[in-house]
Amino acid sequence: MIPTEWPWTVETAWGRAMPQAESADGVIFPDLPITPQGATVTIRITRHHSAWIWELVQTAWVGTGYATPKAALVAACQQITQTFGTPCLVVGD
Repeated sequence: MIPTEWPWTVETAWGRAMPQAESADGVIFPDLPITPQGATVTIRITRHHSAWIWELVQTAWVGTGYATPKAALVAACQQITQTFGTPCLVVGD
């Protein structure tokens, strides 16, 4: 699952997170640095029926209804940027 369906990493100015399988239908991007002091968040991307969901594990933020896992991951990055003021980028394709 990881090499073919999850070719993306997530980056901020302070580091990156690589996908780790969490279940047959999802991955986490653990410990993504969001501050220069070392604060991190974990992004969870999972499939629910035919849609994809993102969650910022340490927060109440979640998004549902995405057609692809990459769309969910991009939306999670946008939420990180909006919430924490940290530019977040999905790398790979």
